Amino acid sequence: MEKWNSRDVGYVCGSIYGGGHIIENKKYGNYAVLFETKNKQLADVFLERLNVFSKKKGKIHVKKRLSSKTSRRSFVATLYSKDDVKMLRLLGVVKNKNTLPKICYNNEEFLLFFIRGFFDSKATVRERVVSGKKRVSIRVFFVKERVLRELKGLLEKMGIRGIVYKSGKCYCLDIEGRAKIKRFMDAIGFDNIEKRKRIENVIGYSNVIGYEENM
Repeated sequence: MEKWNSRDVGYVCGSIYGGGHIIENKKYGNYAVLFETKNKQLADVFLERLNVFSKKKGKIHVKKRLSSKTSRRSFVATLYSKDDVKMLRLLGVVKNKNTLPKICYNNEEFLLFFIRGFFDSKATVRERVVSGKKRVSIRVFFVKERVLRELKGLLEKMGIRGIVYKSGKCYCLDIEGRAKIKRFMDAIGFDNIEKRKRIENVIGYSNVIGYEENM
């Protein structure tokens, strides 16, 4: 790979786990990387990071869903490339997303940006009042419990504690408390501008490093 770096590759892999997938159909020769989001800015960030190291260049198209009551659209970043799919598979990206890529355990920079990409596409910021006190948390819902528990363990090594619990048909990784969220933002942060601003508004924390400072 030309221009390979752990930041961009890690971010792309995390985003794929969170909101995308890879296609590897050897029988029909169909190989692709796809990432879908309702957030245009996030699709742009994903594609820009992907195009830094990919052999071929991806594109974004708009997908529209129409119903009798509403119309919705999403942005799909797509790259058709056998070589790039094979590279991601060699890094340990699994199609069923039932475990983290092995490189997460031996490349710290890759791990940090993998988590950033994953949280950019999957996390929500929740604010609620319990017994008269405001509580803030970052939550990620995912169907694979093992992935969340692996992430929980890796985050704890950075001093960021969370809990994993079952929620309906999914599982949730919940990081609650201002101090923990500040540690998360210091170590990892968001490229997703909406989530960065949400954190700033909720906890008054502006020391947030985003995409433009990490190129």
